[in-house]
Amino acid sequence: MYPLFLPRIANPIHYDTIITMMVLVVLVLFLIREKDCYAGLFFMVKKPGISYSIVLICWIGLTPWSHADSWWASKSVEEEKTVSPEIRYQRILYKTIMSEPVRAHILDVTGIGSKYLFGVLGSYGALIPPTVFAKQSGAVAVVNGGYFSTHPNRAMGLVAAHGRVLYPPHAGNHIRGAVGFHPNGIVVDWIGPEDIRENRIVSTKESWNSCYAALGAGPLLVKRGQSRVQTDEEGFNFIQRAPRTAIGKTDDERIVLIVIDGRQPDWSAGVTLGELADLFLSLRTSEALNLDGGGSSVMVIQNQIVNRPSDNTLLGAPGQERAVANVVALLDK
Repeated sequence: MYPLFLPRIANPIHYDTIITMMVLVVLVLFLIREKDCYAGLFFMVKKPGISYSIVLICWIGLTPWSHADSWWASKSVEEEKTVSPEIRYQRILYKTIMSEPVRAHILDVTGIGSKYLFGVLGSYGALIPPTVFAKQSGAVAVVNGGYFSTHPNRAMGLVAAHGRVLYPPHAGNHIRGAVGFHPNGIVVDWIGPEDIRENRIVSTKESWNSCYAALGAGPLLVKRGQSRVQTDEEGFNFIQRAPRTAIGKTDDERIVLIVIDGRQPDWSAGVTLGELADLFLSLRTSEALNLDGGGSSVMVIQNQIVNRPSDNTLLGAPGQERAVANVVALLDK
């Protein structure tokens, strides 16, 4: 029985990053040689005229360290757990080139179709904590799902279950990505109103026609093994660092769920959409989709929250999970 809707290429060298670093080095050396400059690296004032420190700081602040070969300087596995022979969880600490911590929670799943199924769990007219979805469904794991509104409480974007569309794709000028769930895995692609007829997904993309459930979100992060973050087309902010949730797959149908903690400087800074795409590429995924993030980002395994949500954080204490409209659930078949 299918889940119910309930009440690559190797990391390329990025020459723009190298050029940016070289320019920064030249600027620093120039500042050090200036007779009228004083103080340290990040507080140099030349008189009269514009402070070169402002140029330097702005350059650093605006440079999106979003490439797979540069945004993290090191990584280490802090925790690892074998949930079952087919399911492995890892918490990995990445250190950015600016020494900021970024903690990623990665769930790697095989055995889709033989032992497990992915699906969408949700509720009409109410927002429910992900741990409640997990307990009520008996799910092995859940992560938060698509975007939603609170006035009224409802999903925003495509939601389908049992082959029927419960909420249509995102309306407006942007076509957004979605993930479809079929008996042997997932499909990630753009989907729009033209793919929906009589409350059913009837797509010219053949892979969608075998999907029993689907969830819209976006943007697409990876397509055919390439970074494909189309922020203008899909209407998202590319450079903001934030908590993130995303789902991806490899060519051999291994499914990868990632939750990135963020907005907690001492624990995790979060990532940009480009950095998240690079992380998926480093895991050799061929397709990946960004889901809702921010305070909604959460991963629950065997009824326990394994990440640190950013919602309602106080004085450095871990936050609380946020009630959401739907979740992506990993269920026993």
